[in-house]
Amino acid sequence: MLYEVKKLLLTRRIKDLLEKNQITILHYIPGRVRLCSPLWKQHPEIITRLIFECKNENRIRSVTYSNETGSLLVKFDATPVTDLYQIEMWIETLGSILNGNK
Repeated sequence: MLYEVKKLLLTRRIKDLLEKNQITILHYIPGRVRLCSPLWKQHPEIITRLIFECKNENRIRSVTYSNETGSLLVKFDATPVTDLYQIEMWIETLGSILNGNK
């Protein structure tokens, strides 16, 4: 029961983080997601930090940013993540970058 509650809370945090930062999921298939935000063109330092952090994550295979479209393509290991603590840490890192704290 506690595991399910934590999953719901994490899902809500992710949704709020995406909405707050105007991040849209343009396309998703397992192992590949394309994200877009109008804020990234205005604040290229966010993308630089996101790419740096993604490249340090062993589950992420590649990260490519297109300045023309303002989209970020992330290719990753599609094996499901069951470690909720790891997911929480990813959310914290992403939140810190998007809020200019990291």
